[in-house]
Amino acid sequence: MLRFSGPRSGLDAVVALAHKAHLDVLELTDRGSSEDCWVELAIPLNRSAGVDDEQVARSMEHAMDRLGSGFRLREYLTEIRSDPVHGAC
Repeated sequence: MLRFSGPRSGLDAVVALAHKAHLDVLELTDRGSSEDCWVELAIPLNRSAGVDDEQVARSMEHAMDRLGSGFRLREYLTEIRSDPVHGAC
């Protein structure tokens, strides 16, 4: 999982980017403030052969930078979830 934080004004662009990349995205409502928010992107288990988590993490970090939404990678977690993300954006 990748956790990014940034201005709430850029949230829609981040959600659109995640959906385009076929990643589940969840806003972490217990973090952030009225102006900033945190989102969690789930790295799929069935990614292409030869692509590791580190490559996916760096690719998404660069995509966020190019998006210009102000979101930055804050946490990179190696946790596996067996069920779909509830409350996803």
